[in-house]
Amino acid sequence: MLAKDLVTAKEKDACWVRIPELWSAYQNWCEENKEHAMKKATFDERLEALGCRQGKRDDGKTRVWRGIRFRTDADEQRDNGTGQDTDS
Repeated sequence: MLAKDLVTAKEKDACWVRIPELWSAYQNWCEENKEHAMKKATFDERLEALGCRQGKRDDGKTRVWRGIRFRTDADEQRDNGTGQDTDS
């Protein structure tokens, strides 16, 4: 998945994405772009290297990656679609 599709956060608990949702989006991106998908363990290691961490939401059931989220239209407008984090 292209880095410009995701945003990491300075405040690691400020954003999150459900683990299965992120993994599925990555696999779909690979398929659509004819890229070889890495193994789930490697994918997880790469996220951890970015400073993200796995956890659960307040309900104690929903498994999430903390410190990362999908980009929004507002992100696209703010950085003119470059994928460069201008908030750093």
